[in-house]
Amino acid sequence: GLGLWASLQIDTPSGPSIVIAAVLFFFAANLFPLRKFQ
Repeated sequence: GLGLWASLQIDTPSGPSIVIAAVLFFFAANLFPLRKFQ
């Protein structure tokens, strides 16, 4: 939830872009089957 999102941003102040990329990849993996790329 928002609490987890906030904790991730606080835990990684030096690399917020990495957190955003991880979240986007997480949603992308759920929306599109990425197993064929592996």
